[in-house]
Amino acid sequence: MKSALVSGTALLLAAGSVALAAPTSAAPSTSYVGITGTGDSAIALDASGRLFAMAGSTIRIYSSPTNLTNPTTCSITLESGATDASFMTLDSSGRIYLSFQNQDKVNVYANPLTSCTSAPLQSIPTAADPRGIAVDSSGNLWVASYGADSVTKFSNPATSPAIATFYIVSGGPQGIALDGAGYAYVTTTNVFRVYKADLTAGTVTFTNLGLTGLNTPLGITAQSNGLIQVINNGSDLLTEYLTTDGSTSPISSVDAGLYSAGQGLYFVVGPQSGDFYVGSNNGRLTSVSGMGIPPAADGSSQAPPPILQQLPANANGTCTNISDAQFAYGTGLTGGWRVAWGEWLNDRKGGPVCSRTLVYDVNTSRWTINA
Repeated sequence: MKSALVSGTALLLAAGSVALAAPTSAAPSTSYVGITGTGDSAIALDASGRLFAMAGSTIRIYSSPTNLTNPTTCSITLESGATDASFMTLDSSGRIYLSFQNQDKVNVYANPLTSCTSAPLQSIPTAADPRGIAVDSSGNLWVASYGADSVTKFSNPATSPAIATFYIVSGGPQGIALDGAGYAYVTTTNVFRVYKADLTAGTVTFTNLGLTGLNTPLGITAQSNGLIQVINNGSDLLTEYLTTDGSTSPISSVDAGLYSAGQGLYFVVGPQSGDFYVGSNNGRLTSVSGMGIPPAADGSSQAPPPILQQLPANANGTCTNISDAQFAYGTGLTGGWRVAWGEWLNDRKGGPVCSRTLVYDVNTSRWTINA
């Protein structure tokens, strides 16, 4: 166990449990969620598990990917000649980044939850045909440019003039993902490949992983445990790979196109509440369960351990009306707190705390609360 200080209150959690995902205890499965909008409907998730989706010039914000009703909306100004954006991402401050492939631009917009501002904060010229975009923990923007066979790093463009650094990635770069552990992954569609780069190295080089089972790979997501998930527009398969052991074959795959009405699959985001979400170019959203945890050495699954959470009780010694959204870690869970005794409180003299445990249910492929 480790103790962290959050807004002046102590919170106990299992070490390393910052992002929660599902174990691969069974073959992956899919289910239809709904329609997020029209056109390509680029999608993204924020740290609280909210789903952002583009519908023309409107950003739709859903409280959860599983609840596509009553979204918050924000209308923005697109680049001249653009009918929608190609890809979307967010930074840690909630700012929206949109790539416009025919205009060779990435625009940065204010956090629409705090300020729905139609005009972009920044408009960043890019190499030809920008597609996938990602923002790292330092605020640097990474852009995969299909038409220039390159990946470009822009130094903190949301708050200062961007300084560009170029890297060659041949084969038509499309999607890009950062794993939070210092690695970047890029898909290419002219040649079916995934490239990987160590961004902490003195010389950053994108190297072909030699993966099999790829067919027009587009969107990609990555986790710090070395797993990546790739959506293949040519086969409708979401394929998962472990990139830390030298293997090249998928460790799991699933047909993610069952609910796309024959339209191409472009985007994949997640995990959120243990699931990944695949978006098509007609706005249909599909959830995928059963990916995200690497297999053990003997080939069996590694279910994540239960996660104990505790924080000081209210002044009257109760656990009512606790604001716990920041403690959900993308699961969307709330409530379930009970009064207990915390030995760590008051300089280890002890005191009343609110306690709950997050437990993964292998039968439903969901995180649950066991108070």
